[in-house]
Amino acid sequence: MRYRPLGGRGQVVSAVSLILQPGAGRRRPGDWVSLIYTALECGVSGFEIRGLDPVLGEGMAQAFSNVDRRLLFVVLRLALRPGRPASLSAIGGKVQGALAATGLDHLDAVLIEPPEALTGEGIKEMAALKSAGLVRALGVAGSGDGVDALVGSGRLDILAADYSLLSGWAERRRVRAATACDMGVIGCGSFPKDELERLTKPAPRDRGNPLAGTGGYGFLERTKDWDSESLCLAYALTEPSIASVLVEAQSIDHLEQLAAVPDRELPSAVAAQIEMARFSSLAREEAQRTA
Repeated sequence: MRYRPLGGRGQVVSAVSLILQPGAGRRRPGDWVSLIYTALECGVSGFEIRGLDPVLGEGMAQAFSNVDRRLLFVVLRLALRPGRPASLSAIGGKVQGALAATGLDHLDAVLIEPPEALTGEGIKEMAALKSAGLVRALGVAGSGDGVDALVGSGRLDILAADYSLLSGWAERRRVRAATACDMGVIGCGSFPKDELERLTKPAPRDRGNPLAGTGGYGFLERTKDWDSESLCLAYALTEPSIASVLVEAQSIDHLEQLAAVPDRELPSAVAAQIEMARFSSLAREEAQRTA
């Protein structure tokens, strides 16, 4: 596992972070303990909590109780109702609940989505939790103009942004702008499976567009010694502005497979294939819109 600095705060985090959310067929705390221990053994230090139930909370409490707190980076993501500003009571209650369930004395970060829920007053209210020592960093998750305005405000510490081999210049500029503001950037959605399946078939030949027909993303399934999800993760990790990329593991074996990706080199030909496929698919969609 490789580790990267998280913004300008002097903290480092594993290049891969694990999403923890209820379900996924794990019905006992011990199931979560096994998954978290495997993550730690693989060098994963980052964990993002997306919702809590008693089983997940107890599993996290058991696993984290045996780990030096300084070695962990634990994030709580809160999905608030669109159009409703964040309130201290709503955020504070969820933060306190997460701390009580997991046995932690603080959270390394709280991420709010959508960005519209974070008004100036809401950021002040969140800062109160930071001042109380319950949260070390504040952040936002999402995309669009709302996020761009918050990135430029200088009032947040972390941005969680979608970034994948399908990302265009807007997404790339966003993560680099956050880094320029000393924000830590967490990458999400590195494996856009549904979109890739739609774009897998090669585009038809077009004499007016030399990039058309160069192929879709089918090569992701045909690259020797690689599976498509690992290739997508490896590509996201080539973006130096991203400190850590979030993954969700379906099993212990799946987690071990993904955790090994940072120590592998993306095949040299794949980066070029990705760019050609991306521009080919963009040209195809543009042709369909103007047809």
